[in-house]
Amino acid sequence: MEPNSAGRFTADEHRAAVVRSRAERDETLAAIHQLESALAAPAPGRESAWGQAVLEGLKRLEKALLRLQTQAAERNHLWSDIQQISPRLQRRINRLRWQLDDLCRQAGSLRAQLEHALEETPDYADFRRRVALLIAGIRHFRDQEADLIYEAYQVDIGTPD
Repeated sequence: MEPNSAGRFTADEHRAAVVRSRAERDETLAAIHQLESALAAPAPGRESAWGQAVLEGLKRLEKALLRLQTQAAERNHLWSDIQQISPRLQRRINRLRWQLDDLCRQAGSLRAQLEHALEETPDYADFRRRVALLIAGIRHFRDQEADLIYEAYQVDIGTPD
């Protein structure tokens, strides 16, 4: 579904884009919860099992972020409509894109580092701290995105964390 010839979404396109945006947020939040659960599990004496569970959570989170990054670049994403209806919000959209790019890089880097660390014994305390920082960054990004969409449309896409 592409925006109409004027570049603006129809009411149906807008509703569909809101539904997609909520689904993206739900997918990311589910990945965060899985990762937080894995991080909170006991690690001493079972670093390998702990590391594998965290790795699976990181992979799921990275996949969700990359999917969001791809979808955010499409013309039928809410950010594209916001650019058309509220050009004053362009800087904030650009900032969200940069933050999303950075979050994708961080998630990929942490995943690669953990894959390498699992060849030995991962420093679980360090990984917990660094993944917690990534999750905090994602939560901040999600808050900023929800604020932007609400400001543009007065539509609450957020779900409680």
